Amino acid sequence: MGVSPLFFSLCFSPKVPYFFKRIFRYLTFPKLYAKFFNKKDSICLIVIAGPSLLYAADYISYLGKHYPNIKKVLYLQDIVSSKKYLDIETVKKYFDLILSYDQADCNKYDLIYYPTPYSCYPIQKDLGYPVSDVFFCGMAKNRYSTILYMYDECIKQGLKCVFFVSGIDETMERRDGIIYNTLLGYTEQLHYVQNSKCIVEIMQEGAIGYTPRTWESIIYDKHLLTNNTMLQTTQYYNMKYMHIGYESLRTISQWINAPVSYAEDFKASLSPIKLIMKIDSLL
Repeated sequence: MGVSPLFFSLCFSPKVPYFFKRIFRYLTFPKLYAKFFNKKDSICLIVIAGPSLLYAADYISYLGKHYPNIKKVLYLQDIVSSKKYLDIETVKKYFDLILSYDQADCNKYDLIYYPTPYSCYPIQKDLGYPVSDVFFCGMAKNRYSTILYMYDECIKQGLKCVFFVSGIDETMERRDGIIYNTLLGYTEQLHYVQNSKCIVEIMQEGAIGYTPRTWESIIYDKHLLTNNTMLQTTQYYNMKYMHIGYESLRTISQWINAPVSYAEDFKASLSPIKLIMKIDSLL
């Protein structure tokens, strides 16, 4: 995009004082996406929950002034309460449309609900990654006790587990077999997914929606072990492959080795193209 990482940080970091942001935005804003649009074009800008953009509303205003026919849409892929610096009522002033993956946030903040879209990224099994029965990757947040419980129960049943947990400090309880505070690129995560029989999804406390773990289980034909009870009431639920709650965990040896196969047209229904079509209909 032709902007140095330093200038980008100075303009978009929530920790940088507003005075300095005003100075550096004149050097940064014109170079972001500058070659892609003509000023008279009808443009729809979709921001996929990028925290840096949310904390730099000046840039959203800048786009509105320079592209008079622009429509600005925000899609939230995390719950509002998880964003420390996010004032959702202020953010509303800068966007024409705000959608969220979380039904509770939609009800609370008068947003538009749309489940998280997902692109099918082709990735093959790679024997350079460990083969596992159960895979989990995520932040501890307010669900760490549940993560530990899931891990302990799977180990007791003799299952091979690969768990990556981030956001752990030195005061928190640990397990020898869990990999802590190790960042994985998303392609790496998908290699672990492909080499596992079952993906573990543990929702944040208070979250009502779907995470990418649900879509990964469908796209890559994996079992899903989840605490998302809402899943049972939706079109995505398949009782043969999606296992909900502690009772499913206790019976895991009975289903984990069964093959999983989702229809290709069902996988296609998760496409981001569907989200774009939804936005187009709303605008």
